[in-house]
Amino acid sequence: MLCHAKIAANKPEIQKVAGYSNKNREIPWQRVYGFPPESLVEFKHAPHFRAKIDCAVCHGDMTQATTAERLVKHTMGTCVSCHRQYKAPDDCAACHY
Repeated sequence: MLCHAKIAANKPEIQKVAGYSNKNREIPWQRVYGFPPESLVEFKHAPHFRAKIDCAVCHGDMTQATTAERLVKHTMGTCVSCHRQYKAPDDCAACHY
């Protein structure tokens, strides 16, 4: 709700999201981003948030999107390049289990 509490809060779809949040219920998402199980990648938002990585780096400019859609293609190369740019760990265990 970090973004949706302030951005477009009057839109019906955003109000649906807020309704789930207000009830402390998980949203039955239709996943847009994710890694297939065979990649053995565990992605966590928290370290990226703490490092002040802007959401648009990984998700694209969602302020211009009308629906949730994949705007950025995640590959090992894009992730490793980003980790190096932000001086984040780039050893295998940072992302893979």
